[in-house]
Amino acid sequence: MDESARNAALSHEVSRRTLFQVAGLGASAGWLAARGAGPAAAQTQQKVTVVLPEEPPDLDPFYYALSHIPVTRNIYESLLQRDPQSPDLLPGLATEWSATSPTTWRFILRQGVKFHNGAPFNADAAAWTVNWVLTQKTQATGNFIAGTTAKAVDEVTLDVTTPVPDPILPRRIYLIGMPEPQSFQADPTAALRTPIGTGPYKLIEYKGGDRITVEAFPDYWGDKPTVTGAEFVYRTESSVRVSMISAGEADIARDIAPQDAAQTRSVAVTIPETPFLRLDVPSPPLDDIRIRQAMDCAVDREELAKTVFGGYAEPAGQIITSSVVGYNPDLKPTAYDPDKAKGLVEAAKADGAPVDLQLTIFGRNGIYPNAAEAMDVVQAWYQAIGLNVTVNMMDVKPWTDIILQQPIPADRRGILQSSAGNEIGDVGPTVNGYFVSTGSQSPLRDTKIDEMQAAAEVLDGDARNKAYQDILKYIQDTHLPFIYLVHTQAIYALSERTTWQPRTDNLILLKEVQLAG
Repeated sequence: MDESARNAALSHEVSRRTLFQVAGLGASAGWLAARGAGPAAAQTQQKVTVVLPEEPPDLDPFYYALSHIPVTRNIYESLLQRDPQSPDLLPGLATEWSATSPTTWRFILRQGVKFHNGAPFNADAAAWTVNWVLTQKTQATGNFIAGTTAKAVDEVTLDVTTPVPDPILPRRIYLIGMPEPQSFQADPTAALRTPIGTGPYKLIEYKGGDRITVEAFPDYWGDKPTVTGAEFVYRTESSVRVSMISAGEADIARDIAPQDAAQTRSVAVTIPETPFLRLDVPSPPLDDIRIRQAMDCAVDREELAKTVFGGYAEPAGQIITSSVVGYNPDLKPTAYDPDKAKGLVEAAKADGAPVDLQLTIFGRNGIYPNAAEAMDVVQAWYQAIGLNVTVNMMDVKPWTDIILQQPIPADRRGILQSSAGNEIGDVGPTVNGYFVSTGSQSPLRDTKIDEMQAAAEVLDGDARNKAYQDILKYIQDTHLPFIYLVHTQAIYALSERTTWQPRTDNLILLKEVQLAG
């Protein structure tokens, strides 16, 4: 990489407390040759390099998160796909789906599909996957109604039955990839590092801390993709990802920071993503709602959207965007009012709340552009209103362990940096995961929310929308467990030879990429 280009890119990073570590930027000589930098270019120029902000800790087909899906959804497929620019569902491994009764959905599966190891994909494999998810503690488990079961009717017919009507079950199905059952059953832990799916690309190498390499699956059921192989690599700093694009070392770079977007060929897309802070409600002084209210009005969302997110965001007042079922237009972003925040902290302190106890922001490197800078700003705002706050930025694996820890330790006193996506277009699974008593990321134990959720999730149409609007308002007014920051756009950098339209669901599907030459 040209040194002057790297230095110019690095100069656009916002101020940080430590210097960037940029050792080991270059792609391997062999891979550069395969991409067109050497004699073999004519034969293998259809390979690409995708540079991501963080390395996934594994390739779990049931973990639908930004850390995983740019890689996993090229290897695994789901029964249904998403339209790239809307919430509409499209055929995937299933070609048809319909409700055959109030509690049963039937899926007609695509014929002639093979897993990467040659095993056939059929209704038995699909039924095993759904039942595995429903009987294990995966991230996807909480997205389904408890008691959901799947059964193979014949080779190509799958019935999924729920204990109560579930009008959005196809949207829940979209969230899970389909692994080859026998290999997964043999060693589920190993299967997360050696995935076998039906996707257009199969795993070649998973080199922890370095790269993931895939190549086109020759027996893929769909159209043969133009891109014949790819390397996924990881660089924490946005400026470094942009420099790799400029130097011809990468073709697609995800999550470009706003300050770097003008330095490269970039494109932005609106996504259903909401960065927020999750509060350890059981932990003093966070158990005092006045402290949570103070933290809410101490955040200047307009300033965050303008500076940290560079205008590629807008202030948020709830966990979903306006395109999602359940969005409540009455839940406006909280106005910035530091004087009110100070008064609330002082009132809580006067009543004995231990406001001097240290609170810790558990942040995640690379969760979105300028993630650490955002938490530095939040820390300053909270300290200014009289709270004792420190920041601990973490990589995805230790952060995930904290974010999923249940029950929440009473002495943790955490402010958890997080971000909620809603690619399925319905808030029901979001409420189930974040707010009901059994939710994998819920800090609440409120039976009224549980009852409201049970009543809402069987509804459809306007009744469903209204029920979830009421739930979101009740949670906000009664508990205020989350501090919503902004709704964001995703920014990508593309090499000159790359043609690709970013998707609203955050996937980077290699089969949609076209290369010049």
